[in-house]
Amino acid sequence: MRIKDKGRRLFSTTISIVLLVTALLGASCSRQAPSSKGSDVIRFMYGPIAMNLPLFAAVENGYFEKRGIKMEMTNFQNTQKLGAQAIEASQIDGSAASFINLALSRQQGFHQKMIASWGYSGPGYEQTALVVLKGSPIKSIRELNGKTVGGFLRSTEFGMQQQQLFEKQNVTRCNHIELPMAQCIGALRSGRIDAAQIIEPQLTLLKDEIRILELYDEVDARGYSFADRIISEKPELLQRWVEALREGIQFVLQHEDQSREILAKWTGIPLLAAQEVRLPIWDLKCRILEDGANRSLAWMRQQNLLKREMRLDELCDFSFAGRVDSSLIPKEWVLEKERKGKSILLR
Repeated sequence: MRIKDKGRRLFSTTISIVLLVTALLGASCSRQAPSSKGSDVIRFMYGPIAMNLPLFAAVENGYFEKRGIKMEMTNFQNTQKLGAQAIEASQIDGSAASFINLALSRQQGFHQKMIASWGYSGPGYEQTALVVLKGSPIKSIRELNGKTVGGFLRSTEFGMQQQQLFEKQNVTRCNHIELPMAQCIGALRSGRIDAAQIIEPQLTLLKDEIRILELYDEVDARGYSFADRIISEKPELLQRWVEALREGIQFVLQHEDQSREILAKWTGIPLLAAQEVRLPIWDLKCRILEDGANRSLAWMRQQNLLKREMRLDELCDFSFAGRVDSSLIPKEWVLEKERKGKSILLR
């Protein structure tokens, strides 16, 4: 009888340990906020870049959860679809998005709008660049004829800017391979590609390995877009979402050291590199940069990308976070390129 009791206790203990380990492993592998009964679920696609730091901070600190929102986060590098495509397929509810991609998606009949901004890079902010390894014989963009470049999808604004840049430099025989940013680095090191498009925080992480051929101009406005069905059916939910994001911005502005730890966790870069990354500027109210959006549309007209005229209210819903013009940006923003790693609040 005692042997049976011991056996039962041993079996029970073993099961408990297995369940505990399983739970811990699940928590460590997941990028989902802790669930709570009655929470509204938002399936969201993000990019592991510095611009999204307030979003990461809001998830880490439970700002969404305390507002009754469970965030199910998907890294876009782990999927073959852009956020706009995944939203249209009802696989997710929202995503980080560029204004140009949003306009292109709307032209294709996709049903989604931008509701809040995800930050402003600021004058001189080196967010995206075309790079080669330091030991590469390639010294200029013109030398990329006959070479292979890895990077963003051609349909993104960076892919389009690259094509425009190549045309100006008479680079007509360059092979472009569409690769996730994480794979670009390995492909560059292995010699599979000769040059790569990379974005912060990888620019800082790889600064000792790379040489910059070209920094990309800040053409586009960027933000967070959601499906039209969510906007029309659950406006109160999205208002809570924006409030949580605003709290995330407050945290980043007030707790830089902790925020850099969060950046390292969500982007996968070492903490030492995260401590050196030059942080973007965030508007505390998450307002959409109206003139930035108009600048994006003007650039698309210049490139003959618009099949018809589009209005901002077709692409943005300003009722959640509002809008702002950069003419209202304080003069202190101009000093941003002199302040490594410092964020400036747009009041």
